[in-house]
Amino acid sequence: MNPELSNIEILILGVSIGFLENSSLDFMYHQYDQYNAADFLRDWGIDIDPDGIDTDIGKEIDIILGVQEWVHLEYGFTAAFFKAGDTFSSDSSEITTSLQFYFNYNF
Repeated sequence: MNPELSNIEILILGVSIGFLENSSLDFMYHQYDQYNAADFLRDWGIDIDPDGIDTDIGKEIDIILGVQEWVHLEYGFTAAFFKAGDTFSSDSSEITTSLQFYFNYNF
C-alpha cells in the first residue's frame, strides 16, 4: 500500500526463502489500523473514505520474488492482495490485487 504513516499502526510478519546465490522469495503479511478512528486517510491511493468509527483499515499479503544473480542485472515480481477492513463497511468483502514487475540494468 505504501501508506502515509500518520495515525496508523502496522503489524508486519514476513518469511524469506533464499535460493541460488543472491535471490529470494518473500511472503509478507500486513495488518493496517488507524491509531485514532478518522474519516480520512492521507496519501493512500484509496478512492473511498473510512467511516470514522472503526479503526480496521485492512490486511495485505505480498509475495515478492527478487533475482540478483548477475552484476549488472536484477529483476523481480511482486503480487499484492489487499482486503479492506471494517472501516470501509460497504467494500470490506472485496480483494484488490496489484501485480508489479521490475527490471534494473546497472552500468
